[in-house]
Amino acid sequence: MSGDDFVAAFFWSPDSSHIAYFVPSMQQGDQGPSIMFTLKVLRVSTGAVRTVATFHPAGFFLQVVREYGQYGESLRMWSPDSRLVMYAAVESDGPVVMVAHAEEAIAPRKMADGLMATWSPN
Repeated sequence: MSGDDFVAAFFWSPDSSHIAYFVPSMQQGDQGPSIMFTLKVLRVSTGAVRTVATFHPAGFFLQVVREYGQYGESLRMWSPDSRLVMYAAVESDGPVVMVAHAEEAIAPRKMADGLMATWSPN
């Protein structure tokens, strides 16, 4: 993880090869300040960090990050094969569940409308 990042929450990949972590920031908008998260992925073997996405977190996802100690073992942010990370964001049409590649430079993709989701362990 970068020395300048304040890490709000982190989640190990199932194979322990990566750590997904969320860095909070504030953005000034028309409605006043709002919180943003930047999702970063650290490759443990090399220390390389990749910025995956910056987004407005959905309400329940914000709670997950605030209380991630409760959810760190029970909520599966990572796909079982450790290639994809899931998060919930707010877009112009409402809350959505997004999936992003941990290492590939492919833009995150909307999977469904919703406040939160979790991967099956299999």
